Amino acid sequence: MDRMEVTALFDSTPHLGDPGALRARAEEDGYLWLRGVHSPGAIDALRHRVLAASERNGWLAANTDPRDAIARPGIEGLAFDDPQWIALQVELYPSAELEAIRACPAVLATLAALLRANVAPQQGDICRLLFPNAPHRATSAHQDGAYVGAERECWTVWSPLTDCPISLGPLAILPGSHRTGLVAHATGAHAVLGATDVSQDGWVASDLRAGDALMFHQLTMHAALPNLSPDRLRISVDCRYRRGESGS
Repeated sequence: MDRMEVTALFDSTPHLGDPGALRARAEEDGYLWLRGVHSPGAIDALRHRVLAASERNGWLAANTDPRDAIARPGIEGLAFDDPQWIALQVELYPSAELEAIRACPAVLATLAALLRANVAPQQGDICRLLFPNAPHRATSAHQDGAYVGAERECWTVWSPLTDCPISLGPLAILPGSHRTGLVAHATGAHAVLGATDVSQDGWVASDLRAGDALMFHQLTMHAALPNLSPDRLRISVDCRYRRGESGS
């Protein structure tokens, strides 16, 4: 992502409550950015739980306030099969703190408008930590459809648990990329590694705040910008949703 120039995300917050406008924007761009839709209390509670686990696991710098989310020097990232990382996901997935984010009324109402149906949550939720000083560990450009399948429509809602300026490594989106279908992705021994042919032009990203939601279709190309902070963790959560029972 270091070679990509980004312009600002389109802010769809003014269209909350207007299903037609939200659908039109989502169909055009493949994403929606909604500002301040999560309850501050819900964001604070989940962040506190993630940071408590991070302190327990030794991921935070010694003799620092966990609330500052200062990473322990020398950690570049956590492998997907690291037992401590898996334990964190197992702890969070059924938690009341994550459920409060998952069940955000504005998010559910927006997704119901996009899907024209009831919304089925818990379609592969995950907490993510992006460590500083490891730009090579930022998630490369990809479509979620390569992981979750492209047949059944799925939307990811990416929510930062702390303020996330460009320098801390928020997501970047390639608008309109959902209309190209699922593209080829490279694979490794255990995982899909990212799209093999990605445009360097047209990407969008913005400074995000805790409480924002960035939602995108499973065929929308996206990537993490590098965390250029000298010492701070980027903390976020992905919640995924599919169509539930048909709506009227």
